[in-house]
Amino acid sequence: MLIASCLLSFCSISSEISINLELSVKNGEILDFGRVNVDATNSQTLYIHNIGNAPLLVSDFVIQDIHGHDEYSITNNTCLSEIQPDGICEIDIEVSPTHGGTINDKLSFTSNELNNNNYVINLTAEGIFSDYALNASSLNFGEKYIYPEQTYNKDISVTNTGTEPVNIKGATVINGFFEAVSHCSTLQASESCNINVKVTPNKTGEITDTLRVTTDVTSAPIKEVSLRVKGLDRVFTVTPASLNFGSVPVGSASTTKAVTIRNTGNVNLAVSSITATSPFTVASKTCGASLTPNATCVVNVKVTPTAPGANTGSLNIVTDALRESTKTVALSVTGTTSSYSISTTTLDFGTVEYGRESATKTITVTNTGSLPITFSTPTISSPYLIKSNTCNTLQVGAKCQIGVAVTADRVGTIGGTELNINSNAGIEPNKAIKINNVKASFSRNTAGTFTTPKISGFVNITLKGGTNPSGDTPNTQATQSTVTGTNIDMTVDAGKTNTQIYNSNGGTLTVNLGKRGYYTVIKEYPRDQAPEECIRISGDMHVDIWEYGCPVYGEDGSISITPQ
Repeated sequence: MLIASCLLSFCSISSEISINLELSVKNGEILDFGRVNVDATNSQTLYIHNIGNAPLLVSDFVIQDIHGHDEYSITNNTCLSEIQPDGICEIDIEVSPTHGGTINDKLSFTSNELNNNNYVINLTAEGIFSDYALNASSLNFGEKYIYPEQTYNKDISVTNTGTEPVNIKGATVINGFFEAVSHCSTLQASESCNINVKVTPNKTGEITDTLRVTTDVTSAPIKEVSLRVKGLDRVFTVTPASLNFGSVPVGSASTTKAVTIRNTGNVNLAVSSITATSPFTVASKTCGASLTPNATCVVNVKVTPTAPGANTGSLNIVTDALRESTKTVALSVTGTTSSYSISTTTLDFGTVEYGRESATKTITVTNTGSLPITFSTPTISSPYLIKSNTCNTLQVGAKCQIGVAVTADRVGTIGGTELNINSNAGIEPNKAIKINNVKASFSRNTAGTFTTPKISGFVNITLKGGTNPSGDTPNTQATQSTVTGTNIDMTVDAGKTNTQIYNSNGGTLTVNLGKRGYYTVIKEYPRDQAPEECIRISGDMHVDIWEYGCPVYGEDGSISITPQ
């Protein structure tokens, strides 16, 4: 039992009666309950000792409840009856703090002491508690675009709202959609710290999670903060990724094919342009300036092929999507048409014997288009002629042939012409094949001479110098000589001014050319019906046909005339 060494005494002084009491706490002093946890209790006992010689009466015990919290109370009181001399009673007082900090109050009572019958005991305690507060129960990051990727930050503040240190053990995010970085450890009373919360939205729609803060506060070891962000995206799809219109005739419009655009994001999508490259066109569309989330629109495309074979292009859709703002649909069509090719564009018959027909030359015609072709009869001018023709209706990929020949109806040059091929082909229906000039000549016999047709009467042949078109210097004119007879040789040498050869007896007349040079053979016939064929040379000679006769050019050789 604790008895204060210093007594509060009240004495009723008389010669016979002494009423005194002794308190464990002096009157007016403090009964200290110490540090008491909020919502916990602590008790102290006040002892009253009757040190007089007469019964002691104490009463009217009142706790004044200065602050109105009613935190002190009398839980036990044995002082309600007379206290005999040297008797002790006790009053148990309990404090139950409802808040932190100093808790002061007063206990008052009265006694039957004659000189000091009112007593006050000051009550004091310090309410203590551990607690903390978060400045928010939720963090809303709002609406954020997921592209380009970006990290957003917000802080949660943790404050020690108690009187005792608070140890922040951890800050974690439950599902991992957010990230928490704690800058907190141990907080003293009234101290604060921050927990940084980060989020990098990576999907559209609502993203939620929970931040969990763990402490050593027994009353609330865990507190949670709800986390939210809404991921936004402007994105769209185009289906199909390509369109093939198949086969369409060149110059004809196809049927339309549809492309569907869908806003697969969760914000409005602006559609700024929809265009197609030639020969494709946008026939119609239901797309306006924008598409709401999950809405669709349709673009109808058609094509008019401009060329046979593969025609390609694209449909280009431009939007304000955050990535892939432009998407392309590959477009293709096969242009069909009728066309054909020919195996050659020129024919050359070379030299053809006078009075005879040349060998047939063949032109191959191939249908290179995608439709059948109908040909009309090919045409050509005389003395050229169509020898054969299998070109009528030609299926795709098929071939036909046209045979052409020439009859040498004259001696000398037969002028060239054209072979005309006409059809209903869509591309270049009519084609012309050029035929080069033809040389018509006499036949060479086994002896190496050229023969003329049968001639009656005499033949007057003049050899004289001339100008070679290729620029060679001609011989000087040969000297004149008259030869009559059969098989007479006549040598023409340089320096001779003129040579006339008369062969009136028939047979073969030979004129030997003594020197390389250029000569003109002029023929004279007694009858108008005599043909103007050339007289040819034997040996290694080059002969061209001139208007005025037969130019002869070459090394040593001879001119031979053999009447038939």
